[in-house]
Amino acid sequence: MRRLLISLLTLILCGWGQGAMAQTGIADMEQYNSYELRGYIDNLLQGISSDVFTDVYYSRLKQSDYKGTLSIISSSKVREVRTRSKKAGSGYLFVNDCVSTFAGTLDRDPEGLKVSYVLNGRQVLTKKDVDKVLRLREKRIRVTRIAFDNLSGIITVYLDTP
Repeated sequence: MRRLLISLLTLILCGWGQGAMAQTGIADMEQYNSYELRGYIDNLLQGISSDVFTDVYYSRLKQSDYKGTLSIISSSKVREVRTRSKKAGSGYLFVNDCVSTFAGTLDRDPEGLKVSYVLNGRQVLTKKDVDKVLRLREKRIRVTRIAFDNLSGIITVYLDTP
């Protein structure tokens, strides 16, 4: 996973042909080419992690386990790199998007935040639980609450399925 992210970042920073990067220079006292780079895997902002998912799922992925094309979104000051894994279901992607949005509202750098998932009142701790969360479909999932503990830096996501 780290090799994939490093490859993606190298590709972005090196540019794809002429004019791929913004101008370098100072104009009106503003320096161009100063982008903030944000990486997302399965719609979860990098820097935010779940120890259970990292140990059980992401640490075992190969480059071929990623699906689709690489999506790069650029604005004047932000570049986003997005990719997803093959096993990630629409519900898991939706939940992670909610977590990333929630993390963006916090008065805190997302680096080092942890995510804990609670599915139907039970904390996700095992490989079997991780597989259940990965297979979730957006139509059959409800995010009931997202809580944040400022001391520990843990975002807890409460999920319900019918």
